[in-house]
Amino acid sequence: MAWKRPIRRRMDASTRPNTHDVTESVLHTSTRSAHKARDEDESTHESQEGLDSEALASQGLARTSLSQFFQHGLPSSKWDVFNTLDRMRIVYIGTKVSNLSHLISLDQSSRPFLVYPHPEIHPSPSLTSRTYTPSAAQDSAQDIYAPFSKELRGELIESFFSKVHPIFPVVDEQSFRSKYDLAQDERPLLLLYAIMLVGAHVSQDAKVKRSRCTFKSLLFKRGKWLFDMRHENDRQHLVAAALLFTWHLENADTVSMNAYYWSGVACRTAYGIGMHRNILAEPDTPDRMPWRDRRLYRRTWWTLFQVEVMSALEHGRPSMIRLEDFDQGPLDARDFDEIQGSQDTLATHIHYCARNIELCYIVVDLLRLTSPGILKRDSQLDLETFQTRLANWAIGLPMTTDFWSLQLQLHYHCVVLHLFRLHSRSGDFGLGSINSVELCSGATRAILSVFETMAATDVLNQCYSTSVMALTAAAIYLSKEIQRSITNGAVLVALNHVRDLERVFPIATALSEYWPNADGLLKLFTNLADKFKILISDQQQPPAQQEGFDINALNEINWEDIFAYSHHHQSISTDDWMNTWPGLEK
Repeated sequence: MAWKRPIRRRMDASTRPNTHDVTESVLHTSTRSAHKARDEDESTHESQEGLDSEALASQGLARTSLSQFFQHGLPSSKWDVFNTLDRMRIVYIGTKVSNLSHLISLDQSSRPFLVYPHPEIHPSPSLTSRTYTPSAAQDSAQDIYAPFSKELRGELIESFFSKVHPIFPVVDEQSFRSKYDLAQDERPLLLLYAIMLVGAHVSQDAKVKRSRCTFKSLLFKRGKWLFDMRHENDRQHLVAAALLFTWHLENADTVSMNAYYWSGVACRTAYGIGMHRNILAEPDTPDRMPWRDRRLYRRTWWTLFQVEVMSALEHGRPSMIRLEDFDQGPLDARDFDEIQGSQDTLATHIHYCARNIELCYIVVDLLRLTSPGILKRDSQLDLETFQTRLANWAIGLPMTTDFWSLQLQLHYHCVVLHLFRLHSRSGDFGLGSINSVELCSGATRAILSVFETMAATDVLNQCYSTSVMALTAAAIYLSKEIQRSITNGAVLVALNHVRDLERVFPIATALSEYWPNADGLLKLFTNLADKFKILISDQQQPPAQQEGFDINALNEINWEDIFAYSHHHQSISTDDWMNTWPGLEK
């Protein structure tokens, strides 16, 4: 189609605007534009000054921190030699191959240690600086310091410490609470946002439940902004925050965000400060890390170990943690002295962490044997050995209905299913006498039963992201069994498997309130179940009326639509909690 010049209408006297009005309008617009331009120039100038100041400060620290460390930190007899603990950093010297290790050995008068106090390595940016203002124009320092009402903050914090912290102990509760009660500009802001994020995940408060996804998204964006701004000086807080961020599903990207990404960020940071090393072996003297901090490091490391290994299992990707790279000893009761609760409760939490860590050791070996770099002749899967290890692990597993026991049962059956389904899938792995089909079938139904118990006892909100992995594995196995039964003409068997597959649907529906990707799981297998039923029904027709059975018809699925990420549509009334977030009402 040819482009046509728009036709302009000639204005008569009745429609032509008054010249005086036009002049005033132009002058007003011009004045307003001039003011706006001046404000923007001032803002740009201030931002430039802020960037210049930060760059100078950063360069200054880069030039002096190493020399300050050798002049004051290395020979000092006090751990907090560099100003205050908030501004002090921890430096891990690395293994004997590192330059820093050899540099320290030049000082023959001092004993070499794994970690040392270190001066500040970058300046802490001001939250009030325009350079660091969050994306929303109305945000201010007050928005960051005091999100939500005090009552709502308290609800989220209590939900975290009562429902998540006992088996995800990456925070020193006493230290956090004491700092939280201080003036708002002295609070550990990054931890505050990360804790509230997870608290919002598990909270059963009516306001939170009404708009949980939106709630978590706002908290995550603020927390991530603080993380990226590097306002936090304590790198243990960075590791803890990254691990707590794994409780939020940002979108469907499993590479550059969500749990797999944040566990990797936590790994790199933890390695950088020596969390993976046995610092308990160093003396308890004033020039060494305080004992309380060492215990927190150990709890954080072992939490990271569980998150990273299970995330690698979920995606079939390499784990950043190799067994030969760390020497932290097993957790013991003293590591949990800081955790609040009765002795019986503490024993349960210690037992959970210890048993889950043992299971993750088995997973690490499984991941190694399925790595593409392992030579084929060395990749024979010794199912008998794995079966023995899993049996020894399961013998002492409490079969109770409290959440901690149910979560362990879920992880165990998930690992069994991931392991023994390899037997029937590929000839690359060594064959054995183990009945893998029976083991996989039992694990699948056990996973469904555990979820149904969780739903009945109202603890699904406490499930970690591994819950979706377990439910997905069960649904996949059932679907394969249905395919196999239909192909073999075992219609009644196929129908029984379909009924089991349909048990997944209410579980996925309930789980999607906390993990939205469970909704994609629901859509996928609902679609598959419908197709399976059509195929089964078609096989019951007289041969003359059958349209011809083709199992490949199951491939005619709109995968893009099924795996599209979508938040729940949650109603938010005008008097909702969002009005208590400073700035949002403007």
